[in-house]
Amino acid sequence: MGFPRKLNSLQPNVEVESGQTAKIKCQVLDCSENIIKHEPEQEGAEDGEGRPKIMLTCDLYQENETRKLFTCNLPGVSAGCRGVPETTEFIDVQNFPGEIAAPVTLDCILSYKELEFKEKIKVYVKPSKQPVLLRLYEIGADGTEVEMERETNRELEERMNLVFKLFDGLNTLVPFDSSKHKLSFVNNWPERRESNSSKVIYRVQKLAKMGQKVKTTVEFKLPNGTSKSLHHKFYINTKPSDPYRMDVRIWNPVKNEQNGRPNAQPIPSRIQIPIDEKLVNALVTVADQHGNVVKEGMDLEYISEIGRAHV
Repeated sequence: MGFPRKLNSLQPNVEVESGQTAKIKCQVLDCSENIIKHEPEQEGAEDGEGRPKIMLTCDLYQENETRKLFTCNLPGVSAGCRGVPETTEFIDVQNFPGEIAAPVTLDCILSYKELEFKEKIKVYVKPSKQPVLLRLYEIGADGTEVEMERETNRELEERMNLVFKLFDGLNTLVPFDSSKHKLSFVNNWPERRESNSSKVIYRVQKLAKMGQKVKTTVEFKLPNGTSKSLHHKFYINTKPSDPYRMDVRIWNPVKNEQNGRPNAQPIPSRIQIPIDEKLVNALVTVADQHGNVVKEGMDLEYISEIGRAHV
């Protein structure tokens, strides 16, 4: 058996569904057109003894373009071999750089190390019939979509009735099956989820906060047994509800020795101040029933009664 001198593709073109492994067959030949199955690294060793299987490089380009989209390894095949060798990675147009979507035609350039001769075949990538997109909708009259990365303004403890939907590469709805599609949630966020369904109820937190992230993942198996995950996330903005209580603290002019800040002391339930005199050095905090601050500051005008101020 000689040294590699030539590549021989066993098919002029290949058709593959996006997200699947392409079945590409190519032989490595010596100058006498014998098929080489193993790397010719150890002189004198019998064919295959202690030598790795010969591997090719598969580079994918968009048809008639020079920008490389994808690279993977491909084992060289021998005549009459059982099974069909496949590329070791997915050909998924969603992972390619730029705006590329199936259906699309790709140029596959097969090469072996420094061998000048290369083989070029066409790879036709079809839209995937497997889920490629996870979308979220509010259940209601209009069925508004909660778009990916979207911010939405909500009330504290508001309940959102939601449903997740899966779509394939043709933007066709894929029926949800809880035995196949496993939903998982960051921090177990749904308040309730229907059995064998993608419907959930989300209850907005009591904490008023801008940009609360709500993230979900769905995992499923592809036909070749490999796992794939899709993700969705959106952000919730909430503001404090109506004022519920007010706290007042008196600032001590003597600063804290540890942090250098004035000390804040709770104001007694009753203090006596002269009529019409302002309450100085008072920090007023107005909060809602959940403790979220509605307003805070030292701009209290003054609170007075005849001879006594109640706080």
